[in-house]
Amino acid sequence: MNVLDVAVLRWPELAELRHLDGWTWQRGGQGDLAEVGLCGYQRIAPSWMNVIWIFGPNEAHAVRAMIDGPATWTREGTVAEVLGALATVPRPGRPGAPLTAIDP
Repeated sequence: MNVLDVAVLRWPELAELRHLDGWTWQRGGQGDLAEVGLCGYQRIAPSWMNVIWIFGPNEAHAVRAMIDGPATWTREGTVAEVLGALATVPRPGRPGAPLTAIDP
């Protein structure tokens, strides 16, 4: 059983995460998932990635960043809100894509 399966057992509302393309899932650390979070990342361009930390269906945080670089976009909310917002952010190289580092 992988960490995404464990998260879905705990939070059945997250079952749709299984259908997201290109995401890799891991624990945010050792301990209870609600405390350490489920961390997912998706490489979207050679030097760019999306990252989401999930602490339950109603608590998620996502960022877009250069790999090994600062975040250029961030959003907090429910898993559905965060993934919906992330889907609307233009990919790197497209007009309107966030390229400037934001303050943490």
